[in-house]
Amino acid sequence: MENKLHYTYLSEEEKDNPVAFIVEFCTCECDLNGFREEVGDMIKSACSKKKFGNSDHYFFNYRQLLKFLEVGYIFFSEDLTFSLHQNEPVSGLDKIVFGTHFESIRPSCFRLLSPNELKDTNIFFRDFFAHQDINEWRHIFSQFVEYAYRLSTIDEVMEDGSEMVILREYTEKLIEVIYLIHHIHQTADNDESKKAVRTLKTFINDIK
Repeated sequence: MENKLHYTYLSEEEKDNPVAFIVEFCTCECDLNGFREEVGDMIKSACSKKKFGNSDHYFFNYRQLLKFLEVGYIFFSEDLTFSLHQNEPVSGLDKIVFGTHFESIRPSCFRLLSPNELKDTNIFFRDFFAHQDINEWRHIFSQFVEYAYRLSTIDEVMEDGSEMVILREYTEKLIEVIYLIHHIHQTADNDESKKAVRTLKTFINDIK
């Protein structure tokens, strides 16, 4: 099936259970603000002759972005939605999503996702993959890491330098939505959320 060609960076285990990959990464590897900052440093380095952050981390973060991309494409392909409870105000996001363990995290951590995207993650994925397809995003991310290590800047090879502002915003929103899915999944205790995870597992088994 054609979709199988798209998942080249996720392991077989991660393809079988992308939600488990999200939970493991977001819990064990890096928190939202830390990962967003490190990816931001890589992008700033790509746009500058200076190096920002720890350049030893650029390639690792690039690989994780590619995995985020492929996980997002699975959700997009199946039109699978993770959402906050529709009766809850977005302003209460810290209590809704994070639970007691995450009370110190403010809703402003999700600073780019719109209220509608917070309540329906696939609204973001539809917009994201309409802007660029999965292979175009792969190429963009590879340019980020390539030019982060170079003295020349990525702006020098782009026809429209202002496009970098848009690409950076989309990249940050991708990070936000993956962490949002993690926290929704971790605190989900309603039948719809559990059904969504079961549906995803069925979908992955069907395309094997």
